[in-house]
Amino acid sequence: MHEFLKTTPSRSQPQPDLDILQYASLKRSPSSRSPAPHDSYPYPQQDMGGDSSYGYLPHAQESLFLDLFWQTHYFSFPILNEGQFRKDYNALWAASSPGQLRKASPLVDIVVALCIQVGSFLVRQSSQASDPGSGTDQNNESSSDDLNTPSLGGFQYYRRCQESIDRMIESPSIETVHCYIFSIVYLYEAGLLNGAHVAVGKAIMMAMILGLPYEPEADVPEPQKEISRRTWWSLYILDIKLSLEVGRPLMIDPLRSTCRLPSDSNEVGRWLGPHYSFDDSCPTWLGFQTQTLRLLDAVRCVRSVLYTRYDAAVGENGYKDFVNKAAVREGCACLLTAQMKELSAWARQVPDGYLVARHDGQSFSTDRERLDFEVDMIIHCQRQRLLLELQYHQCCMSLYQPFICFAPAADGLTPVSDGKAEAALAHAMTLTAMIHQTLTNTEALSGVYHVYRWQKNALFTMLGFAYTFPIKGLATATRKSIEMAIAVVDMYREVLPEAGRVASIARALAEEVGAIIPALNTGSNGWSSSTLSSSGAAASTTPALSTPGTRSDALDIQAARLISNIPMTGSALGQRDQNMAMMSCSTDTILDSGFLHQFVEEGNNIEAMDILWASLDPSDVSNVSTWMPISHAMPG
Repeated sequence: MHEFLKTTPSRSQPQPDLDILQYASLKRSPSSRSPAPHDSYPYPQQDMGGDSSYGYLPHAQESLFLDLFWQTHYFSFPILNEGQFRKDYNALWAASSPGQLRKASPLVDIVVALCIQVGSFLVRQSSQASDPGSGTDQNNESSSDDLNTPSLGGFQYYRRCQESIDRMIESPSIETVHCYIFSIVYLYEAGLLNGAHVAVGKAIMMAMILGLPYEPEADVPEPQKEISRRTWWSLYILDIKLSLEVGRPLMIDPLRSTCRLPSDSNEVGRWLGPHYSFDDSCPTWLGFQTQTLRLLDAVRCVRSVLYTRYDAAVGENGYKDFVNKAAVREGCACLLTAQMKELSAWARQVPDGYLVARHDGQSFSTDRERLDFEVDMIIHCQRQRLLLELQYHQCCMSLYQPFICFAPAADGLTPVSDGKAEAALAHAMTLTAMIHQTLTNTEALSGVYHVYRWQKNALFTMLGFAYTFPIKGLATATRKSIEMAIAVVDMYREVLPEAGRVASIARALAEEVGAIIPALNTGSNGWSSSTLSSSGAAASTTPALSTPGTRSDALDIQAARLISNIPMTGSALGQRDQNMAMMSCSTDTILDSGFLHQFVEEGNNIEAMDILWASLDPSDVSNVSTWMPISHAMPG
C-alpha cells in the first residue's frame, strides 16, 4: 500500500512543485503564525500568504490519496454513495481550468484530509522501516515537532472544510452533517479529543434540525432512508466512543429517537458502494458498522448500570468508600459480573465472517493464541475483523479498570473485585498480543492512529495491576506483556511524537515495579534496562496466563480465588478521593504526559511514584443515566 504514494503519474501540463512524501509529512506546510484569539487550540495555524492555492494537491496526487478512503474509513461510516461521490469529485476537476486546482468542496475536502492523514502514517512508517534510526534523538525520543506529526496531515483541507460548513449553518443539509462526522473522525484520529467532542455536539444539533433522529417519511426513497439512518447512528457511535474515552456523559438518548437501525443487506451494500470490492469469505461490509453499534450500545448499558450502583453505594466519601469498604467494592463487582453477560451475548452473535481467525483458539477470548492472517484477504476485510475484536477488548478492559485499586479494603477481603482486576489484566494482555502480532506481520492496522491510544491504555493498566497485585503466578506473564506493550509503543515512535516519551516512562515504571515488588522478579534482581531496552524487542512468543481464560465471564468464575489475602505494597498510594468514572477513562485523559516526562528526567524512586499517581485528575465526573439498550428501544 506504500508504493502508490511514492509514484506520481506523468502529466503533460505543468504542476505545482509538491513532493508527495514531504507534503504527506507536512514538511511543506505553510509556516505557523501567532494564533488569533479565536484560534487558541493546538492546531497548525496556516498563513496562505495571499495565494489561495498554496498547500493543496494537484489532481493526480489528490486522486492517489483519495483511494485510501475506501480502504480505511468508508466501512466504519458508510454514509456516502460511492458512485455519486466519485461523480461529484470528477465534476469538480472537470470544471477547473487546465493546470489549476479544483474548486473547494467541504465534503471532498474533509475526505481528502482523512486520506492524507492515513497516507502520512504510511509514508512515515515506510521511512522508519528504511532508516530505523531516523527521527529519534539521543534520549530515545522522537525529535519531531508535535505540530509536524502525520496525525495532522492534510490539515489545510480540514480547515477549509470548517470554513465552508460555518457558512452553511443557516441552511444545513445532510451533507453538512456528513462533513461534521468526518471532521470528528479526523480530530479523533489526531488525538484531539476535546475538539472532537465539541464537534459531536455541533453535529448532533445539526442532525436534530434536519430531523435525523426520527424515521424518514414514507415517501422518501429507500436508499435515501438508509443514508439518513446510517448518518444518525454514526453520530451515536462517535458519541459513545468519545464519552468512554474522555469520561463524560453521553449527549444522545436513544429512547428519544425513532430512527430504525440500518440494513446490512447486499442490495443496500451494492447501492452504497457499487465499486467497493469485498471478499466472498466476508459478510456484507456494511455489517461492521452495525456490529460496532451493537457492541458500543451494550457497553453503554453496562457502564450506566454500574455507575448508577456505584453512586448509590459510595456515599459522601466517594471513591474512598469504594476503596476502603469491601462490601461496596464487592457489590459493584458482583453487579458487573451479571452485566458483562451482555457483552458475552454480543460476542456470541457476531457472524463468523467478522471473526479474527486463530491457529488454535477462540475469537473474543483472552487465550492469546496466535492469529491466523489470511494473506489473500483484501485489506479492509482484515481491518474490520481486527478493529471489531480490539474494540471489544478495549471496552472490557475499561469496564474492569476501576477494580485495580492501589490499597486493599480496610474491612475485609474482596475476591470478586480482585477477579475483575485480573480480568482487566487479561484483556490488556490480549489486546497487546493482537496489536503486536498484527503490526509485525501485516499492514492491516497501518494508518489507524487510535489503536495507539488503546495500546497505551493497556500498557498502563498492566503496570497498575503489576504494582497492585504481586501475584507470583502472574508475574512472568505480566512482565512479558509489559515488555511487548512497550515494543508496540516504540513502533509508533516515528508516527506520534509522544510515543518515545511514553515508552521511556513505561520503562521507568516497569523497573520501579520490579524493584519494589520482589514477587515479580522471577529468577532476577529486577527488570533490567537491557530487558526493557530502547530497541523495543519483545518476546518472540505470546505470553500466556498461568490459567488462561476463554471469555470474560470465565474470568468472573476465577474471582473466587482469595487474591486479596496476599500482602500488597504501595498502600500509601491509595486513599485518594478520586472519582470512579475517571479511573475507568483512558490513560490519555487521566495521566499528564508533561508531568510524566518530568518524572523520567528526575529519576526513578518511590517518592516519584507517589507524585505520579497523585497527578491523576479527579475533576471530571461522569453522571450517566440508565438507558435501555437500543435493541429494546428502537423499532426494526
